[in-house]
Amino acid sequence: EIARIEAGVPAFTPDLETGLTPAEAGLSEVLGLPTEEPTRVLSALLFEGSEAPPVGTPALADEQVVGELRSCAFSFALDAAAGLAILNRNRSHLGTAISVGGARALVAQRPLYRRRKT
Repeated sequence: EIARIEAGVPAFTPDLETGLTPAEAGLSEVLGLPTEEPTRVLSALLFEGSEAPPVGTPALADEQVVGELRSCAFSFALDAAAGLAILNRNRSHLGTAISVGGARALVAQRPLYRRRKT
């Protein structure tokens, strides 16, 4: 599970849902579809600590609900919890501070981690 999260690859359950567009899931380019401006975006989160908040916990910015945590696990490679969340587009920019269940996180670049080829 953490390898998938670190790679920024969504799973249908729990990350995606019926009605979520390829643009919202960050899959337009992979599928060769025209780019559109989505209202919400599947975003990577890197937490400040090792505690992984429960999936389904609301994501907050400035004390306002801006999305929901969809996947989360501890990453030994990053020495922190990492997750994927659906966020409002205006809160999905790199470096945006997000709070999930009291845990602080920053929106991060997908993929969060690339394994070295041996």
